This record gives sequence, C-alpha cells and structure tokens, in this order.
Amino acid sequence: MSKVTTRDGNASTRIADSIRASILAGEYPPDTRIRQEDVAERFGASRLPVREALRTLESDGLVHLVANTGAWVNRLTLADCEEIYQTRERLEPLLLRYAMPHLDDARLDLLDELAQAMEDTTEVDEFLRLDREFHLSSYEPSGTHILGDLVRRLWNSTQFYRRAYT
Repeated sequence: MSKVTTRDGNASTRIADSIRASILAGEYPPDTRIRQEDVAERFGASRLPVREALRTLESDGLVHLVANTGAWVNRLTLADCEEIYQTRERLEPLLLRYAMPHLDDARLDLLDELAQAMEDTTEVDEFLRLDREFHLSSYEPSGTHILGDLVRRLWNSTQFYRRAYT
C-alpha cells in the first residue's frame, strides 16, 4: 500500500500524530466517533491516509474501528483500568531495568528537570503532560521494542481516565 506524501512529510503519520495528541489531551473523550470524511476534510487529505492513520491509532490502543461506520475512541470499564494498571505495575519495573544501564547524565538531568517541574506546577494538564514525559523518557533508553511499545500503549489507553480522576 502506498502512503500519501506531502511537502510536510507522510500524510497518514501527520494525521495520526495530530489525532493522537487530541485524544491524549482529552479533546476526543471515550466513545467519540471519528468520521473519516471529517478528518479528510480537516487535513485536506484523501480517505486513504486517513484510514491508515486510524489503523495506526487502533494499534496504539486509542480507537477501535467499526466496518462501514468509522472509528470510535476507546472506552474502558473500571475493570479494564484496574487490569491495565496492574499490568503496568509489573511491566514498567522490567522496562526500567532494561533502561537503567543506558541512563546517561543528560537523561538524568532531563528527568530531574521534569520531576522539579511536576513538583512546581499546580495545573492538572501540565502535571499529566510532565508525568507522562518523565516516565516515558525514563524508559526510552531501554532499547526494547515490544515491551516499550506495550507500555506506551497501556499509558495511551488510560490517559483520558488519568485526566478525569486527577
């Protein structure tokens, strides 16, 4: 399948990145329908890169696709959230163990700055952004693909709920 490329880069990637950011920011709450036609119009793109972007978001755990209907932002039950957090409690220490030998001074300085910024902020959205950046930045040097992607997907799937309950 060919990807549509524009002067700004790969259209499906740009579309997925923008919608992902909107979902994580709470602009698309759970159960919100995302219509391909609306996204195509918003980005001035054909449906092909939009479909590809929505498939990417589905693999990220952010939406589910319904044939001939569109995409819907995932909704979690309380049991789903509990399962995800219990899974994270077990996986994140393993991921951090992979990352620890590769945390250089520059990374440690960044983590220290993020921790200080979290302590200093009184804004919920800013705290959530910093907390997410802190954790994901601490895992980034792990060099894993499967484990890192899985943890990122788990973080993505609960972001709306973290915002609602923080």
